[in-house]
Formats: sequence, C-alpha cells, structure tokens
Amino acid sequence: MKITLLSMSLLSLFTASGALAKQVNTAPQYSASNPRVEMKCHVVLADNSERLYFAALPKKEVKSLPSRLQNKGVPTKRAYERTHVQDVVECVPLEEPFSARLSRELDAKTGR
Repeated sequence: MKITLLSMSLLSLFTASGALAKQVNTAPQYSASNPRVEMKCHVVLADNSERLYFAALPKKEVKSLPSRLQNKGVPTKRAYERTHVQDVVECVPLEEPFSARLSRELDAKTGR
C-alpha cells in the first residue's frame, strides 16, 4: 500500500514538472520559416531628444514597427526610467543606411 501511494505521488510529481517545463518556454522561436530581422529606427522622444531604437523582430512584423513604436516607452540612460516615443522618423534594416541626412548623422554618432 505504501509503495503504491509513493509511486503514485512520484508519478504525479514528474507529470506536473513536465507540464511546468513546457509552460516556461514562451519566447518566440526563430527558424528558416520564421526569420528574425534586426532593425534600427530614428525616433523623436517626448522630451524632443532624438535617438536610435534597435529591435529584432519576425520578418512579418517589420512593416508595423513604426506604428508599434508610437507612444511606446523606451528605456533611457537611467535603467528605471522610460520615455515615450513621440515620432518615428524612419526605420531600416540594421545593415542599410538611413535615407535622411539627420538620421545618418545620428547613426554615425551612435555606438553599438
């Protein structure tokens, strides 16, 4: 009786831990069919400062990136503060140059 109860308890413990392990992995999986694209965007923040915002996202979400950044809070130099994006000037893939002169100058000044 004790052995049966102990084995049932262990079986339910292993089953529950397997279910928990499956729930933990919620990050999107990138593969050849779902490639990730690295983008850079020239944004104007709520305090009228300008900076580059870097993002890595699935290829099918690239077109919606500028609209998704509008009014989004982005991290500032202080880790606990966030500033809202007021305007998105331009977004391009990481390897490509910006078309606007001011964006190219900001890109040249920004370290990676």
